[in-house]
Amino acid sequence: DELESIRGIAALFIVVFHLPKWNPIFDSKFINNGYLMVDLFFVLSGFVIFNAYSDCIHAWKDVVRFQFLRLARLYPVHVIFLFIFLAVEFLKYIAVVRGIYSPKSVFDPNDFAAFLKHFFLLSAIFPNQPLTFNVPAWSISVEFYTYLAFAIGTLLLPRQKNILFALISVVSLFLLWSGSALGCGALLRCLAGFFTGCLAAGISRNHRISLPTYSSTVAFFALVCFIKFHFSNGTHIAIYPLSAALVFTVSLDRNSLMSKILNLDFLKFLGAISYSLYMSHTFVLYIANEFIRLVLKKPEIVNEGGKSIPQMSPLDTIIATTVVLCAVLAISYIIYSFIENPFRERGRRYAFARMV
Repeated sequence: DELESIRGIAALFIVVFHLPKWNPIFDSKFINNGYLMVDLFFVLSGFVIFNAYSDCIHAWKDVVRFQFLRLARLYPVHVIFLFIFLAVEFLKYIAVVRGIYSPKSVFDPNDFAAFLKHFFLLSAIFPNQPLTFNVPAWSISVEFYTYLAFAIGTLLLPRQKNILFALISVVSLFLLWSGSALGCGALLRCLAGFFTGCLAAGISRNHRISLPTYSSTVAFFALVCFIKFHFSNGTHIAIYPLSAALVFTVSLDRNSLMSKILNLDFLKFLGAISYSLYMSHTFVLYIANEFIRLVLKKPEIVNEGGKSIPQMSPLDTIIATTVVLCAVLAISYIIYSFIENPFRERGRRYAFARMV
């Protein structure tokens, strides 16, 4: 529950990070560094997956079952929003044909090739790929194939897997730090985070470590301070050890103040819907932004990415943000209840009943 709550907080932070800058009150360094929460996701995934599966993969059928379970976890919500964003492109096209309004682009860069890459979870695997359709889906693209690397490495090198994972983590961190990603920064971020999480999990399982009860609180505030004051690309790799420290310390002492806070019902709720929250929020934000532009007809500015952002007063922005966040939470809960969780449970039942 504590680790899921951390995932939920990170997912909500990413929603705030992606909020259109309707007013400068939300244009702060702390919020603008919210993209680092995706790296926390990767570390957390590595920690949880290692603990759950590092001793369970002994044959190729186990690899297939493991990967099927990951697909059942990720794909249904992903494909739903992929087709929703495809529908948005068709609606924009119809609007252009009928002269209702003229968006800046239709099917660019959201073209057929981009659709196929998303459909096969390849949108961020190849170098220098633009962000298309449901933007957050880039992370599940790289994570799905990182899962596969974990499963194959665990199968082929059961006793040396920690050495392999450490090597992948160190090499990925070095390439990110040195700026030598060669256009593969998305994949390297996932490899660095996931396998750093695996190493933290291995240490927590194999070594008896006693830490002060305030360790997780210190780790949390260290992470918050880094997000607040991080200012250069060269230091961004610190998010991985800091995230691992937080996850590690929380998992070791479940009676700490931080663990008690993370067991609050609302945070556990956020954790439960975190994946649906992460995958659904960009659509809700898009609809909200277009409603404010086209219906409320607020004055606009064009941001660095070429998107039109309506401008509102601080009070209107706070009201709009509150309404949007409530809508995101409600829609995420519906997606979780009727798509994510049912398909995940069906996938589990099928995997353990048929894939033997």
